[in-house]
Amino acid sequence: MADVQSRDSLSFGDALFLYLEREGMPLHIASVSVFEGKIPLQRFSRFIASRLSLVPRYRQRVVIPPLNLGLPSWEYDPDFNLRNHIREVTLKHGSRAEFQGVAAAVLSVAMERQRPLWDFTLVHGLQGERTGLITRVHHSLADGLAGIGLMNSLLDSNLPATHTPGSK
Repeated sequence: MADVQSRDSLSFGDALFLYLEREGMPLHIASVSVFEGKIPLQRFSRFIASRLSLVPRYRQRVVIPPLNLGLPSWEYDPDFNLRNHIREVTLKHGSRAEFQGVAAAVLSVAMERQRPLWDFTLVHGLQGERTGLITRVHHSLADGLAGIGLMNSLLDSNLPATHTPGSK
């Protein structure tokens, strides 16, 4: 990742993902996971909040240049609010098909461009006392391999909060 201390430009390739995205064709990287047990929203939110310093880009949004001339840039979101990035849904029946339907609905919608381009959806009510997690990160923020590193940084409870992606 580039230096995030100042407002820096996206690469041409990353900008291309923004410009190619259309209604019905979101360009984000996603994962769908199932965890044993119940994960309360407040506990999950506190955990993610404690990890955000590991990935400073998660507090930045994309700024499109006037008239689309030049590359978009990253800037810190002055109105950043974690509640805009973590949601929860409760299933009525808890079946796999119902969970897949929720995942399809979440993943088929493009993310709001005025906010940092990532989110989590906790899915409660899965059969067997389990919790689902739907994760989205826009492709302009991370490609597949970098996305794995980002998720490891955010979700690995064994890493200290001072660990940064790529450090040992």
